[in-house]
Amino acid sequence: MARRARQVVAATAVAAVMVIAGCGDDAATSSTTTTGASINTTGAVTIEVGYAGGSITGGGRRSAALGQAVVIKVTSDIADEVHLHGYDKLADAAPGTVATITFVADKPGIYEVELEKKGLKLFELEVK
Repeated sequence: MARRARQVVAATAVAAVMVIAGCGDDAATSSTTTTGASINTTGAVTIEVGYAGGSITGGGRRSAALGQAVVIKVTSDIADEVHLHGYDKLADAAPGTVATITFVADKPGIYEVELEKKGLKLFELEVK
């Protein structure tokens, strides 16, 4: 009977590992910073930028209209902090995640978005 009990325990352990391993999905996880209680993102401008292998994709100057909701999504192959200067919004970036900052562009001007620890400007956001 002891042998049968060990087989049941072993089979249960294998099944549990298979269930846990199957729970993840291939989509990246997300680190999100949202200002305000709730932001209506209908009509929002979405800006997607990536940093990998020392190169930036989607950089340069991007724009949003004054009063428009903005969703910034950053992927990075290094752990860092995405910082939207001027609005002082932050989101954690890490490999395999999407760092997201959602806010309302309520201050006109040009604002730098950077990987804070690396001191690397990803893009400039112009609000007008």
